[in-house]
Amino acid sequence: MTQKTQPKEEVEKKDLPENKEKREEKSREQEDLKTLEKKPKEDSQEKTSEKEEIKKTPKPRFTTRLERRGRKYREVASLIDKKRVYEIDEAIELLKKTNYVKFDPTVEFHTKVLIEGFRTTVILPHGSGKEKRIAIFAGPLVKEKIAEIERGKIDFDIAIATPEAMRELAKVAKILGPRGLMPSPKSGTVSDNPEEVAKEFQKGKIELRADKGGAIHQAIGKLSWPSEKLKENLLALFSVLPHNKLGRLWLTTTMGPSIRIAKPERSTK
Repeated sequence: MTQKTQPKEEVEKKDLPENKEKREEKSREQEDLKTLEKKPKEDSQEKTSEKEEIKKTPKPRFTTRLERRGRKYREVASLIDKKRVYEIDEAIELLKKTNYVKFDPTVEFHTKVLIEGFRTTVILPHGSGKEKRIAIFAGPLVKEKIAEIERGKIDFDIAIATPEAMRELAKVAKILGPRGLMPSPKSGTVSDNPEEVAKEFQKGKIELRADKGGAIHQAIGKLSWPSEKLKENLLALFSVLPHNKLGRLWLTTTMGPSIRIAKPERSTK
């Protein structure tokens, strides 16, 4: 058997250091390619294991707003049927049954008016249960009172002014306006007879104003009041509200659950 022998020149070329370096580079490149092919498999295995772990971990249970309340609140809230619309008399009695606080809470009326910028005035026959501090801007003392406002002293809930005093009050409009204290003809707090207007507010006159979202929140008395007084105040509110532009109607107390009520008939104005 004759064996083929490579020429000496080729053997010598293979043994050259340059050729050895090239062969080593090729081998390294092949190894790198193999490791790159293995990596996607390893990454996919890691991702699948992560997904399995996520599936195993239990999802947090969603808690309702009622469940996040205290025990006493949940107990009294269970007495109210949320799917039912109550008549006014029945709702007021239910407010008294569901009261669990030790102080005398305020009874509040809530609704939404579908009229942008809705505002009006009404006299509650028995007042709102809250004492109102009234400031009258008239005569020579106007500048002194305005200076107090500029210093940050605001010790009133209602401001009543004469048309002449409104020019001076314009200086503090940016202070009183955001607080809802700026006198306005629409709210009946600008008059030539501010003393007479002040008496009306002391008797129970209030300004009913919707916020930017159209919501109205108004106190109608204290829970300790007789039910008839609370009902009369509530009907006084309905007499100035646009019945066909109202959303759902609610009665509630301070810290108490809300009760949905029906719209009264027009004859009850």
